[in-house]
Amino acid sequence: MLPDINEILKLPDNWDNDGARQVSENIGIRANRLAVDLYQMGYCLPREILPTSEGTITLSWWAEGGMCDVEMGEAEYSVLVELYGPTPENHIPFFGFKSSGSPHLGYIQAMLHLLGFKRGVNNS
Repeated sequence: MLPDINEILKLPDNWDNDGARQVSENIGIRANRLAVDLYQMGYCLPREILPTSEGTITLSWWAEGGMCDVEMGEAEYSVLVELYGPTPENHIPFFGFKSSGSPHLGYIQAMLHLLGFKRGVNNS
């Protein structure tokens, strides 16, 4: 298990003092599996791994050209990709979806490839 995910799994209910739900071990396993699978395919590990108040985990990659967030839940996941323009007003929400089941590696891999997140290119 990635160290950031281990730390997230230790957080109790209400970890933010505003009613946040605890992240389940199953969500931690799903998020870890996705990050490790993508790493084994030659992509960078996420720059940030964060819990959400809904009890999910967000994996985030970002660099000069854009960002990709994958939010992992118990039985669903969502992906958001944004392309960065020269100024914040020029940023383009490029791609987003929510689905059930296991993450579709092909979609996520294509987005990471588009943004240049192969190891040794952007956030290695």
